Amino acid sequence: MTKDVGRFRACGMGDPVDIIGVFARLRASGEIPDGSMLELPRIDLAALEAHFDIERHEHWSILWTRAAHPPTDGDGSVVRLSQEDDAEIDALLDLAFPATHNRPGRPGIHRWFGVREGGTLVAVGADRSVNGVGYIVAVAVHPSRRGHGFGAAVTRRLVREVLTDSDLCALGVVAANQRARTLYRRIGFSDGIDLTSIILRLP
Repeated sequence: MTKDVGRFRACGMGDPVDIIGVFARLRASGEIPDGSMLELPRIDLAALEAHFDIERHEHWSILWTRAAHPPTDGDGSVVRLSQEDDAEIDALLDLAFPATHNRPGRPGIHRWFGVREGGTLVAVGADRSVNGVGYIVAVAVHPSRRGHGFGAAVTRRLVREVLTDSDLCALGVVAANQRARTLYRRIGFSDGIDLTSIILRLP
């Protein structure tokens, strides 16, 4: 169990029914506090609601690749961003991906990349690699500029960058986001681990 952005987070792998039992015992003993995030292999929400008071949930997957996609037209528009761009990154995420906790200044994020169009930041993504595994987060495109290949270009650049130091590059995508799943498969990501996350309700 770790603390993530001010929130306790517990992750379990194996049989999800067994993991629910472990989480329930830790919850009863007070080791998992209100507001915690629990993550485990994909399971129906009803099985969790029988044990926990849930504020919100998400079904999602971790996808991965070991090979960088060859550069294509438009990839040259992706540039590395600096701390001077932090306010613009935050503003774009507020608009295009408000749910993400992966923001400039968050511990563990190593670098940001993005695309500018006419001087305006229209796409971003970040490298949050850890323990030798490349991990891409916060890929977001301005709603008015989706469908122009900017998200794919940022992702391809990030994959090439992180695979210079890692053998594996992974990312997370929610189950309902079929558009993103299609994009990532086209770039070379394979289906990985299907997960369910819940956040326990605060009093």
